[in-house]
Amino acid sequence: MKNYELLYIVSSNITPQEVKIAFGEVNEIILGLKGKILETPQNHPFLMADAQGQNKEEQQSLTNLPVTKKRLAYPVKKNKNGYYILSNFSIKADKITELNRKIKSVKNVLRHLIIKADPMSQEEIEHLKQLAERKRKEKKGKKEIVESRKTKQVPKQPVAKKETDKVEATKEEKSKIKEPAEVEDTKTEKEKAETEETSGKKEAKEKAKEKEGEKEKEKKTKVKKIKLDDLEKKLDKILDETII
Repeated sequence: MKNYELLYIVSSNITPQEVKIAFGEVNEIILGLKGKILETPQNHPFLMADAQGQNKEEQQSLTNLPVTKKRLAYPVKKNKNGYYILSNFSIKADKITELNRKIKSVKNVLRHLIIKADPMSQEEIEHLKQLAERKRKEKKGKKEIVESRKTKQVPKQPVAKKETDKVEATKEEKSKIKEPAEVEDTKTEKEKAETEETSGKKEAKEKAKEKEGEKEKEKKTKVKKIKLDDLEKKLDKILDETII
């Protein structure tokens, strides 16, 4: 037979008496598979550390059991807390599968875990206690350092200045920006200037056209005059010839 350690969680929604019944049922399963219950030290570090939500009545009624009440990492079947029971036993290795199956069927057992382990000696327990105490002090020291850092005055950040600079910059930019009325005025002035230029160009073009028209008229009149003169001369010649 090999030595094992069993940790199982019982629902916290039951009475201490029902916890005892569940504990007894698990032990009966081990014995029924021809296993042997070994003594679990009551001062085991796991059982002594971080017990939560356990009142005096529960402590008194469960004094002779290797049990402690702790908060679960996450709710299991609507249980936020659970009774953690630690048990050492020896059994044949080929019986572990059947043992796991039968423990699952025990009423009010939420979770369980079986590992290979010998019962802890008093020397090992004392060593673990010292380690746990040292870690607790280290954790407390770190917490105090963090709190002291938080309480220290934090130097003023230059962010406020930057914000004021931004505000001033925006004010300057706003002052540079012209009011809508002024913009409209400048637009109208530009439009007026553009319209004046275009009208002036139009007038110049019209005048140029008029001059060209006058010149063409003059040319035409000159041509007409030349043609009339030629006709008159020709008529004179014809008349002269007929008279003779």
